[in-house]
Amino acid sequence: MNKLITELTLMKTADCYKGSKMPHKPTDNNRAIVRKMYAAGVKQDNIAKYLDISDETLRKYYRDDLDKAFDELVTDIANVLILKAKDGDIKSIIFFLTHRGGWKQASDSDTKSNADTLTDLIVAGLNANKS
Repeated sequence: MNKLITELTLMKTADCYKGSKMPHKPTDNNRAIVRKMYAAGVKQDNIAKYLDISDETLRKYYRDDLDKAFDELVTDIANVLILKAKDGDIKSIIFFLTHRGGWKQASDSDTKSNADTLTDLIVAGLNANKS
């Protein structure tokens, strides 16, 4: 009877870990790899192959990393954009204000006064700060 229980336990263990003797233990290094690869657009099955684990194991142990990876990348890029805008980069300022600030460029069909385009306003403000 004990031999049968031992064999069943071994079979169950083999099924649970798909041939592996030990359960997967995520490391900080593997978490960083998952986040970088997923943020760069690498598919989950390719990340799992790279780490030599199953897709299910990847999702089980790295769910939080997969969920946050892209948002972290967007945050990093947005911070670079904001720093460039604060340093006076006109294109970054225009991009930020039109996409996040609710501003819009005046079109060619609009009547143009002294400073009614976004670009003119920004350049005027930058010139005023230099004085």
